[in-house]
Amino acid sequence: MPSGLELRFRLRDRVTFHDGRPFSAVDAQFSLDEARSSHAPSTRLANLLADVASVELWGPRDLRITLRRPSAGVVRALAEVPMLPAHAYGLGDLARNPRNRAPIGTGPFKFHRWEKGVEIVLQRNDSYWGKQPSAEELVFLIEPDAAQALLRAKKGEIDLVPSLIREHYPEQLSTPGLVESFSPIRLRPPRFRYVLVNARRPPMDDVRVRRAAALLMDRTRIARDAYHGLARPIAGPAWPGGPGDGPSPEPPAFDPSAAARLLDEAGWRDGDKDGVRERGREKLRIVFLVASDARTDAEREVVVGGLRKAGFLVEVRQGERAFLMNRLRAGDFDAAVMEFRGRVDDDLSPLVATGGSLNLGGFSSPTVDAACAALDRTWEPEARASRVAELARLLVTEMPFIPLVAPDPVGLVQRRVKGLVVSDGWFSAADVTLEPLR
Repeated sequence: MPSGLELRFRLRDRVTFHDGRPFSAVDAQFSLDEARSSHAPSTRLANLLADVASVELWGPRDLRITLRRPSAGVVRALAEVPMLPAHAYGLGDLARNPRNRAPIGTGPFKFHRWEKGVEIVLQRNDSYWGKQPSAEELVFLIEPDAAQALLRAKKGEIDLVPSLIREHYPEQLSTPGLVESFSPIRLRPPRFRYVLVNARRPPMDDVRVRRAAALLMDRTRIARDAYHGLARPIAGPAWPGGPGDGPSPEPPAFDPSAAARLLDEAGWRDGDKDGVRERGREKLRIVFLVASDARTDAEREVVVGGLRKAGFLVEVRQGERAFLMNRLRAGDFDAAVMEFRGRVDDDLSPLVATGGSLNLGGFSSPTVDAACAALDRTWEPEARASRVAELARLLVTEMPFIPLVAPDPVGLVQRRVKGLVVSDGWFSAADVTLEPLR
């Protein structure tokens, strides 16, 4: 509706669940009510649907959703809600329902078998309302041993390895038995690494210091040394298929000279030539929190080393997640390495808007808040991409956090797999065809 407070849906005709029962507005209402309830299995989805005031039946195949305020986030969240058969679930705790071990849906593939710790098998749904998939069966093999996964791929047991571990990249891309039969594939997830900064207190309350710190972090080296080339430098959360689904600015260059000029401008100078900058009697000292994780030691060395070489006195505090979160919530830190895990075209306001649940550094900017609000009111994809680009430019300027790298995994796909097109880090299994193994 023009007000943006009412959404009306007419369900597609002749859609059935995998058990043969028709899909109706009652099922849609049940699914939406469960997704936004206080006992919903996904608190994230429930939060995204918080602006839904009511879901009403208007007929066997008609639904009306009333919103508390116009929100494009609700529209995106609606697309994530799994449609459940009300007749199979009924009332009760959805998260503990035994039906979850044998789900019933409406899609092109239906559940067939789940062997815990071994595999999940889906079969083609011959009653699907749309185009019939070519593949008769999809088997998701659960193989925790990466070396065994490659061995099984060479034997023809696996057609798709979503990502190689760093110990296998890039050497395995050219090994006999793989190079002849497999092609590389990149399924980029909407995740990224960043340095959270405490904008409530000096020195990180000064945007010039935050920008200088961003110029002291060699992202190319982090991607190469810490992630063995399976990550890429980023300028923030925006890229096609990213949490901000739109064009991305260029990542900050590694430029110690420009960083030094910014620190000088902010009044932080190494007057006594002891290698540590000061302003008056105050040292350029920061408390840097890092997780106890050997896998990210190389990343930490690049980040902390770059700051120290430029005159920061960095006090590293290392600990487990609970310890770090307590320090973050108390504001007892200046910087911390974090990871954002979201969805394509996600809501970024928790991360950068004033009072956001992930904005633990207390960053506040009316301009960024306004850009987040404008993005939340924008529904159309092209217009959203433009809004995302504007928000991305603001984040580069105001630097609420310091972006580092995003995963850039490389996987393998059998050459007999045809029609696999990656879009925004995903592909449609229903569009894939398979040639016989030779």
